[in-house]
Amino acid sequence: MRKLKHDLTGRRFGRLEVISDAGAGKHRVRHWLCRCDCGKTLSRPTTQNLLSGATRSCGCYRNDRNTELARERARESGGPYSRTHLYCVWRMIRKRCNNKQCKEYSAYGGRGVTVCSEWDNFHVFRCWALENGYQKGKALKRLAINGQFSPSNCEWVDAPRTYTGGVPRILTYNGVSKSLTDWARDLGCGPSTIHARLTKGWSLKEALTTPVRPQKPRWKEE
Repeated sequence: MRKLKHDLTGRRFGRLEVISDAGAGKHRVRHWLCRCDCGKTLSRPTTQNLLSGATRSCGCYRNDRNTELARERARESGGPYSRTHLYCVWRMIRKRCNNKQCKEYSAYGGRGVTVCSEWDNFHVFRCWALENGYQKGKALKRLAINGQFSPSNCEWVDAPRTYTGGVPRILTYNGVSKSLTDWARDLGCGPSTIHARLTKGWSLKEALTTPVRPQKPRWKEE
């Protein structure tokens, strides 16, 4: 009996275990009888396909992979909620923390701010939001400005009017990082005041520490 050049009997290739030689097919191509981990048997795998990794299951691996990809897309997709404000909020916080091409990445992901793994799933984020005071027009605020986006470090607040125009939303001075709105609140002015100062070329120290002049009344008191 002619000895086979490659005897694959008993060897494993991915999810397949080779049971025996299934004989030579067309053009004397050797086939093998294999048992898949899912329980199915097949006799079409060739020596070349098994050794190269082209055949590694009865087809169940591809099906399982497609199912997993579908689940991943479902977790990432907002489904019927993909056009809602809440979905936009979720996409934006992930973009700021994960996408280096995002203009605001340096103020978030660039300085170590992350999104918790729970919120990789939009539907988990949505459930938390609806159970914790979310309403349209609310903004997501982190309690600890350097902490991550997570259920324990976030709350919904009335959305402040923001002024950007090239000025970062997060300003760091003397080792303290706060939003432009929070710095303005501490100084006793509106965000537009600090924004205007920085736009005019004021230093960060001057913009955040210079007292605001009291405004003169428009009308004379009787």
